[in-house]
Amino acid sequence: MSQYYLYKEETVKIYNKINSDLIIKVKNIKKDLSGADLRGADLCSADLCSADLFGADLRCAYLSGADLRDADLRDADLCSADLRGANLFGSHLSGSDLRDANLSGANLSGANLSGSDLRGADLFGSHLSKNKIDIFSLKGSMHQMIYIKHLRQLQIGCEMHNVDYWLDYYEKIGIENDYTIEQIAEYKEHIDYIISIGKEHDML
Repeated sequence: MSQYYLYKEETVKIYNKINSDLIIKVKNIKKDLSGADLRGADLCSADLCSADLFGADLRCAYLSGADLRDADLRDADLCSADLRGANLFGSHLSGSDLRDANLSGANLSGANLSGSDLRGADLFGSHLSKNKIDIFSLKGSMHQMIYIKHLRQLQIGCEMHNVDYWLDYYEKIGIENDYTIEQIAEYKEHIDYIISIGKEHDML
């Protein structure tokens, strides 16, 4: 089903990929989209700078390369959204649902992520300087990795330890959990990346 929104004498038709409707690229979108139903919408490379998306439903939306600088995304549902390479500099994401979202390569510098749910989100290669972060998550080839600030613990699969323990025993734990040599090396890179983010944001 296509979706229509009227903003200041302009109607915007948004293509919903989930329901296989007409392909109409969204351009020059009006910026008041608070509470809008944008599930599965094709918003790739859209100009949403300073947009009001408070409480918007953006589940499975395609936002790769979108300009979301200073956008208000508080309490927005971005579950499984494609945000690869999106510019979220200074955006307000507190209380947002980012579970399983793809944020690889996204610019999250200065974004407020306090209270956001990042479980299962792919943050590999994203820029996270000057953020407010409570939980940091990465997806690996075997198990999800979650670092929880208030516990100062890193969970990989069913194993949860502090980062010093992981650095000392990651190989042993990997072997015990049937990881290949390549996967053990991959997870060591992920652990190092999480440590670098943790140090930058005083999370360790």
